[in-house]
Amino acid sequence: MTHLRHIVIMALLIILVSGTVVAQDEGFPDPAFFAGGYRLVGKAIDSDSTFTGTVLLRIAGDSLIVERTVKGECIEGSWGLEYALGREMRVVRMRFPYGEDTLEATYQWHADFDNYPRLSGYLYRKGAATDDPGMEVLFFQLLDPD
Repeated sequence: MTHLRHIVIMALLIILVSGTVVAQDEGFPDPAFFAGGYRLVGKAIDSDSTFTGTVLLRIAGDSLIVERTVKGECIEGSWGLEYALGREMRVVRMRFPYGEDTLEATYQWHADFDNYPRLSGYLYRKGAATDDPGMEVLFFQLLDPD
């Protein structure tokens, strides 16, 4: 099992390092480009433990809603397109209430070979410093219309 964790962590690092940076003056996709279901692969905050799950990004009127399911636990939060590093790049940012904390995730994005979004980034507790944030990759998945 430890060998599998190392492989997952290495794959996440490779994807994080190879992420696409979007310049401020480049066009940024509409939120509808990101809406849909994703397969989640991640490493926990302050831990080497890995996990899988699903993420659903929805648009409901003027609200951008995210549903994140890991180990059977579903939490709902918000997501949006924001600037990071001053105004150097745009990112997809998600926020989730989690017990007494607020979890926040910041993802870079690029399109995969089929022109679906692929997100990679960090998960952390908002306002809490860590030298070992969570790392996540979200792979778009087509959902059954049922």
